[in-house]
Amino acid sequence: MKPQLPDGYTAAFLYDRPTDDAGRPLPKGGVTHAGILDPEGVVVAEGIARCSGKDSFNRRIGRDIALGRALKRMRFWDGAEEARQETEARR
Repeated sequence: MKPQLPDGYTAAFLYDRPTDDAGRPLPKGGVTHAGILDPEGVVVAEGIARCSGKDSFNRRIGRDIALGRALKRMRFWDGAEEARQETEARR
């Protein structure tokens, strides 16, 4: 099942892949980073998925795992909305 974001929130992804001597990405291994941004563009949670050096890199799988982990962190922190408001008030 694909992870679902709360209304108004967006996700951003970065990929880090091992490369050969010519700078081309290798088919095995890599890391996917996911960030969840609130409606104002503030990162409220992050998640990481690491692909084993024995497994073929797959962006879709990495995105789903990293985003799921970011959502767990966001939901684990009951009171994320209140914390966001406190952060905004301190700016």
